[in-house]
Amino acid sequence: MRFAIQVISSHAVFSNFVLEALVEDPLLRGQISIRTSSKNAVKPSEKSLFLLDLCCPGPQPGPLCQLLRRKHPSSKFVCLIAPEQAKQEYMLSLFFAGAEGIVCLRQGWASKLRNAVRKVLRGQLCIPAVVLQQYAKETNSLLEADDQLNKVLTAREVQVAHLALRQFSTRAIAGELGISERTVKFHVANIFLKTGARNRRQLVTVISMQKGNAHSGPPVEMPMISSTPAPTRALCASAVSL
Repeated sequence: MRFAIQVISSHAVFSNFVLEALVEDPLLRGQISIRTSSKNAVKPSEKSLFLLDLCCPGPQPGPLCQLLRRKHPSSKFVCLIAPEQAKQEYMLSLFFAGAEGIVCLRQGWASKLRNAVRKVLRGQLCIPAVVLQQYAKETNSLLEADDQLNKVLTAREVQVAHLALRQFSTRAIAGELGISERTVKFHVANIFLKTGARNRRQLVTVISMQKGNAHSGPPVEMPMISSTPAPTRALCASAVSL
């Protein structure tokens, strides 16, 4: 399946430089369609991969990803950062904002970028291991087999919860999982009902509590709520200023 790739950058020369690095890979040339200007920008119906240039001042990655995902529900993101930005907390904020890949523009970056794009196009993550470990620590890694949440939530609800925690909108989750927005809302309502959380921020707290329970003694039964869950709101995870 072909993906349309577009660089989001304030520097046109840099954008062309990045795209030229990608087309050097013959395998990528067969998978990607380059979009270089507003005249042939990515269409909402296209499978899209955006390369976000975060080296220079510009829009915050969280709101930018949300905006692009509203227009392109199936979009994916690879963030390009400067060496001085390659701090764990900043990269974690990019992952929470929805990035599937992070590439630091230091020596050998072109090869690393091509590798990141290939992995993301295959549906994989290209995120530093230390960042994923920190994410797992902060969210209790919903994928652990013995986790209390895994015993309460269905496999699909675990998928939805992961995306919701990373600020994916209802529409973006639907596009990512290939289900309807109504189905996503149904899963989110069930997640809130089963965990006792009323919004995404509270869900993070509930997950942290479950982690503590897992280390301090027998599992504690999840709280149940009888009222209608409050509308979801995006998890605040703005980028750290460096």
